[in-house]
Amino acid sequence: MFFNRRKKYNGKVAALLPAFGFDLEEAGVMKTVNVLDIAWNQKYSEYEGAIYVAYLVFSGMLKAGDTRANEVMGKIEYVQNDWLSKGLVRKELASRFLSKAKEWTQGEVQSPSQGGEFSPNMPDIMQSEPVSVHTAGQYLMLLVEDVPSIGERMAGTKMPLRFPYVLAVMNSSNNQLTMFITLEVGFTDSVFLCVFDAAGTHSNLGSGEPYIERHAFEQVALEIACQSLKLDASSVVKASG
Repeated sequence: MFFNRRKKYNGKVAALLPAFGFDLEEAGVMKTVNVLDIAWNQKYSEYEGAIYVAYLVFSGMLKAGDTRANEVMGKIEYVQNDWLSKGLVRKELASRFLSKAKEWTQGEVQSPSQGGEFSPNMPDIMQSEPVSVHTAGQYLMLLVEDVPSIGERMAGTKMPLRFPYVLAVMNSSNNQLTMFITLEVGFTDSVFLCVFDAAGTHSNLGSGEPYIERHAFEQVALEIACQSLKLDASSVVKASG
């Protein structure tokens, strides 16, 4: 019975997406399913779930420089206002989503995650101050602590997924995100060492227990970044200050 209800919920949300100017295939089936995991757990209606998906698709378009981002945002606001007037969407939820979208728009040039596609399970480092900074050739590597997920920022409530540490790697020549190396604590409180590439693809590298201490995580994360980017480890320089 539970799975039947969830299947119907996903189907209803998918049927609403064309109102925003894109369909389920364009949004990405697996990414949308991940978003709807959060929407379902937060008890969003199918209309609220559809708006949640739409804002995150808008985020991905904005970061990727998609020229349709403004058009999609216009449709989101039109549809959202219509659904608000009909009592299909909670006002406080819609306001929270819209506020986050404005934050993304205002920060798109400065955003360290610019260029990547959306995923609610990716870390949102936009408001995080780095605790250390390294450079290696054209790459900038920022270590941040206690980072929420994009999904948590959007939902405005605590999620089980936590990132005690994140190393964000950027290409300084074009200010584009290259990868995240993360220490993750999930639903079971197990700790994992993981990597997100710029497209949002997530790879689990195994237990993160050996890297609970910041120094240990920083060291292994820099090693992973250098291996992935084919950089000489000796080229990594810690910024002063």
